[in-house]
Amino acid sequence: MNERFGRREALELVLLGAIWGSSFLFMRVAAPEFGPLALIEVRVAIAALLLALVAAARGELGAPTHCRWRSWAR
Repeated sequence: MNERFGRREALELVLLGAIWGSSFLFMRVAAPEFGPLALIEVRVAIAALLLALVAAARGELGAPTHCRWRSWAR
């Protein structure tokens, strides 16, 4: 762990805090409007969409093949 904590790491930490904090604000504002169950569904749908976009950008979107499942099982 001899890596230096630079500007990029600080920016990533601030961004992570902003994303994390905004989810609590979103819950406080949206819960009375949607209700708790619908809010959970909306949050899961947004997260699934974002993860699918990340996977597509990395070229990893698609059905797992037999080889992938075997490597994940180890």
